[in-house]
Amino acid sequence: MRYILLFLLLLLSLVEVVYGQGFRNLCATLLVKSNSNLKMKYSKINKTIFALFLSFFCLSISAKTPDIRGFKFSSSIANKIYKSFGESTKCVAIVRSLATFERTKSEGVFAFRLAFQPHYPSKLFLVHNNIVFPYKTLGHADPRGVVLETLNLLGLEIFEGEKKVISKGVYKFLVMEYGDTYGGIVSKEKLKLESIISYKPYEEKEKYISSQIENEGKLKEIVDLLNSKDQKVDLSTIVGKLSDEECIVLMKFLSE
Repeated sequence: MRYILLFLLLLLSLVEVVYGQGFRNLCATLLVKSNSNLKMKYSKINKTIFALFLSFFCLSISAKTPDIRGFKFSSSIANKIYKSFGESTKCVAIVRSLATFERTKSEGVFAFRLAFQPHYPSKLFLVHNNIVFPYKTLGHADPRGVVLETLNLLGLEIFEGEKKVISKGVYKFLVMEYGDTYGGIVSKEKLKLESIISYKPYEEKEKYISSQIENEGKLKEIVDLLNSKDQKVDLSTIVGKLSDEECIVLMKFLSE
């Protein structure tokens, strides 16, 4: 629709350029031939044309899709993503697809960050039925917080058939973010971890995280508990008793 309006505007401008005064007089004559005050009506025509031009211009500006690189979203979803994270649509963003739903490849789990800003951390979000669900917790700083948010989302009925896909995307995100600090002020333990693993490939990060797990059986029991519909589970208590690495691997087991 936007392109049709822009085409009509260009066509109107072209006719104006080619026929000039004759075109304007013809319009004025057709519209006001029953009125003797041609000058007044002609002025109204000019104002109408200007108003149409201004409307089309504003429409083309407001409908502009934000510059998101890495994944193509509709203009509506792209604007919702920026709004969710409180960022200006004038900024260039990079979005990485982590896992997409089978029913539609345009929705799923994604990571958002601003381009050209190395200290801007990646932020997790979901897109489901044209709704954006932004995470409040940062993956590099608080993996347990990300897992707790995820488990709360998985408890919603709307995600009933998407639990494995969401868990897979969150697991991938947490592995990618593991050990990073983005130049922020962190504890000595985090700095040490960054020096060990931060710049390693994804596969090496995955192996290192797995090496920190002493009891996988405990995590599989938690998965069974979470998948049980007959029991009420205190998610905060469960997550609170796990290490960062255990929380990350828990997401892996939930995706299987």
